[in-house]
Amino acid sequence: MPDPQSTAQHDEPTQALSQSALLEATVKEFESLGCTRVDRMLGFGKMQEGYALMLDSDDMYFFWVSYRGEDGPTDWNKWRVRRGSIAREKFLTSNAKGDSQSPDQ
Repeated sequence: MPDPQSTAQHDEPTQALSQSALLEATVKEFESLGCTRVDRMLGFGKMQEGYALMLDSDDMYFFWVSYRGEDGPTDWNKWRVRRGSIAREKFLTSNAKGDSQSPDQ
């Protein structure tokens, strides 16, 4: 019987790889609609793993996309969009742990 710890250690890089592949597919879908990936505009502040910062096709508003295929609300402020993506991820992970409160509560 395989050791569960060694199996879990091997699954983690595979999961990160699949998240990366899913994110790239989502980014390509939005790029085909005229949007641009602009993660580098954050400089030292990076988007968390599994998220990308996008600029809409009019080059006016920023929004985030995730490896889950979700896209966030648009805003002119890239830092507000980044904070929104962080809040979204925290909300999703807290719900996965059984905490059912929304981020507004």
